[in-house]
Amino acid sequence: LIGINFLFFISVILFSKRYIWSLEHLPRTEYLLVLGAGINLNDYPSKILADRMVTAAEYAHTRKPKIIILSGTKRDEMYDETLSMQDFLFQCGINIKALHLDPNGFSTLQSCINFKGTFGNQEVTIVSQRFHLYRSIILSRLIGLRSYGFAANTYHFKTSKIFFWYMREFVAVPYNLIKIFLYFMQILANKIIS
Repeated sequence: LIGINFLFFISVILFSKRYIWSLEHLPRTEYLLVLGAGINLNDYPSKILADRMVTAAEYAHTRKPKIIILSGTKRDEMYDETLSMQDFLFQCGINIKALHLDPNGFSTLQSCINFKGTFGNQEVTIVSQRFHLYRSIILSRLIGLRSYGFAANTYHFKTSKIFFWYMREFVAVPYNLIKIFLYFMQILANKIIS
């Protein structure tokens, strides 16, 4: 079973890497989707999220997307990833009017579904770390988004952390594809009911 999952994981990487490019080669898209990754007790983005925000600011300054979607989790009034992300980009000189907050992005798939529900099947550039973009790209494309990946790599992380994150993705990919299947089954059931 592990061997099958490994081959499957490699297939996801090979599929998704075709859409993950450097800034010089990325097509300009009207929409930029930044995926949340936790905040610290002082409401400042975690190191991994700050890495994504710096990368998002770089894209925004050079490519001028029409709308930047900040998708993350809002647990309560004391914990709101999207407000922290907004503050970070505002301090980077990004026009706050260009920012759209999605506080219901409690998972990668949900962030993509929320984007599709609000903006439709648009071209969108997704910002995250490379290890996470493989899953983000395949999930977003499976639900119909024309997505591209821009990998955050400004900050440096320990090799042990990166290994852990890849192992987590190894488990997360098949789990999320089950969620995709259930998502389409729900759509089908809604059509039958209506």
